Amino acid sequence: MLGGMNRSALAFIALGIAVLAGLFLLLRPEAGAPGAAPAAPPGAALTPPPGALPGEPGPVPPGSEPLPAVPAMTAEWVVRQGRRESGPAVVVLQAGDEVELRVTSDHDDELHLHGYDLSMPLRAGQTGSLRFRAGHSGRFELELHHHHLELAALEVRPQ
Repeated sequence: MLGGMNRSALAFIALGIAVLAGLFLLLRPEAGAPGAAPAAPPGAALTPPPGALPGEPGPVPPGSEPLPAVPAMTAEWVVRQGRRESGPAVVVLQAGDEVELRVTSDHDDELHLHGYDLSMPLRAGQTGSLRFRAGHSGRFELELHHHHLELAALEVRPQ
């Protein structure tokens, strides 16, 4: 009976090792997610996507019309030492409005608009601009990620 228990234990260990090896092969970082773009070869130049740099227009979702040359509303903020120095605490829009959010910070950071899942890098001393159409209503937090600063709330009212 002792020999049977040893064989069972060895079989269980072997099965565990096989499962772990399979998971490693499936989930290793080099494999990437299904459908993900392949990693750039070492030394290759990386080109940021449209809208990734401050002042560049953001990408236009497929099937939507381009944004007009002048947005319906522009809101601007200045951030110094991790605090909002100027700019509105709440921006109120109507669904369907085109909006431009402009932020100048004294530190590199990342601007993120929750609910719309839009983000952009901010470079110290440069004004970053995020343009989009307010397509759905609700109250959405606009924040600077690295400073954990809620910059403002964006209220989009239904049409």
